[in-house]
Amino acid sequence: DLSVKGINNALLRVGDACRNEYNAMRNRIRRSKWVHIDETGFHVNGKKYWLWAFRSAENDILIVIVDSRGRDVVRDTMGETFHGPAIVDGWRVYSYLTTIQRCWAHLIREVDAFKSSERGKELSEEIHSIFKELKESLKSENMDERKSMK
Repeated sequence: DLSVKGINNALLRVGDACRNEYNAMRNRIRRSKWVHIDETGFHVNGKKYWLWAFRSAENDILIVIVDSRGRDVVRDTMGETFHGPAIVDGWRVYSYLTTIQRCWAHLIREVDAFKSSERGKELSEEIHSIFKELKESLKSENMDERKSMK
């Protein structure tokens, strides 16, 4: 039989064994050209936790699970010297970062929320069309071809 203490001790040993790789991945993310950051909340035994995902340009993915949705999580993970673009949802905790790019998925979700009015529906369709055109142009490997697209 496994006891709670036995499981806890095993998890602590696994954490210790992973510490060097965790720190190495966090450092790679800090050096990345850009990083996607997003967070989502969930409950465990009635307590709120946040899963933070940090994805680098090089496809490193670091998951941080803490009981905070605050700026300290971003600072602890990204450090104070990250200057590449951070692609984020607009949550104010990211405002200290030097360069912020809004995430298209979040923007489209926000635009879709206004579809109940006629003007909102028009804007939503226009934004979806622009996004589709952008995705198609980014499929091109040729920069000159990208520039010529209108």
